[in-house]
Amino acid sequence: MTLREYFGVARRWSWLVVSATILAGAVGFVVSQGLAKEYEGRAVLAVNATSVGESREFAKTYVELVTSNKNLEPAAALLGGESIASLRESISARLIPDTQLVEVTARAGGPRTAANRANAVADVFPGYVAGQGLGATVSVAVSATPPASPASPNEGLNTVFAAILGFFAAVAVVALVEYLDDRVLSRADVERAGLGMLGGVRHVASSEGDGASDSPAVQLDAEGAAGMAEAYRAVQANLAFRLAGSEARVLLVTSPGPALGEGKTTTAANLAVALSETGRSVLLIDGDLRNPEIHRYFSLPNSSGLSSTLLVDADALQGFVVQAGESLWVLPGGPGGVNGAEILGSRRMDGVIAVLAAGFDTVIVDCPAVLGFADAALWVPRVDGIVLVARANVTRISALREAARALAPGGKPVLGVVLNDLPVRLARWRAPMAEAQAAPAAQTERIGV
Repeated sequence: MTLREYFGVARRWSWLVVSATILAGAVGFVVSQGLAKEYEGRAVLAVNATSVGESREFAKTYVELVTSNKNLEPAAALLGGESIASLRESISARLIPDTQLVEVTARAGGPRTAANRANAVADVFPGYVAGQGLGATVSVAVSATPPASPASPNEGLNTVFAAILGFFAAVAVVALVEYLDDRVLSRADVERAGLGMLGGVRHVASSEGDGASDSPAVQLDAEGAAGMAEAYRAVQANLAFRLAGSEARVLLVTSPGPALGEGKTTTAANLAVALSETGRSVLLIDGDLRNPEIHRYFSLPNSSGLSSTLLVDADALQGFVVQAGESLWVLPGGPGGVNGAEILGSRRMDGVIAVLAAGFDTVIVDCPAVLGFADAALWVPRVDGIVLVARANVTRISALREAARALAPGGKPVLGVVLNDLPVRLARWRAPMAEAQAAPAAQTERIGV
């Protein structure tokens, strides 16, 4: 992934990371509030010998003696008979670095109890040392006072620590989801499937059917469809660039999944309109005989069409072709519900396509999805190139790869992928080829990848 893609992932998941961090911090704070509070009382002992160096050496030994049973017994008695075991658990001693001072610390559930314990242990220690005759005297340098705030729990530290844990936990979840999620989101995902990108179309409201826009998507100059129109014109420009120098005339538009609403029919219709705008004569064939939809996009009748061609002579085919624009003609699919594979697999269909192609500069065929039906495989030998359509955030990279593999035996090139339904914030990219091929008026929004 590029740095830009990492930033895209961070922006997309920022809500989760921020929410998890705040929630974890809040939980840490609430839990800290419910924990039992402990206070620390601190007293300081001064060890005095003939020299500073000797005092420090004695102080190292005295750190161990402060918490010995012989010193804790009189301290427990001084506290009113507190058990030695409980006192030992609450008392600790340490040498203050680079000094001959020993700090005695006592922990308790109340500030006064903590101070009393520390003072009791410190007060009896000079007498204990004198009785041992160790050669260095001890005095209480600082007596313990009741602390103003508890030593634990440290609510601020616990809150920060919990927030950090929440942050890294959320980042780990995002990393795992991104690793396991192979939905197509960008040009990089398309290229990861081993395919090229022809262009992307921003999100538009969809109605029932194959991703059809609520606005007349095939009228590229319709009000409110400007961005969509320019995107399809850019796709057409990129496609022209890919086909430059070739004699390809018949193009197949399909998609990987039959039930994903990937927008293949919308793409086929708009691509045909965009091509017709260049002055080329274009025939759009509804090759989806199972569920014909092209006629809906142009408000045409569907009483006859491609499924009817087997009932007439090839010379009568033009009677089913309807002009839908100055340079655009449409051959509807005809009555639906037929066995598309049986019709497409007939030898007569080869002649039908040959006759149709002879009368137009470009023929675009909309056919069923690759995975799940045999229709696309039957169309491939009769076309010169294939355009795959995917839907952002729905189509999976693995499905694109599988579709490309399923089409490969036909020996016809997959010219590229049109990525539909891009979020508006991503709809700002256009392949560099389009900039060289598109008309000056086609100022396509760049789609960020």
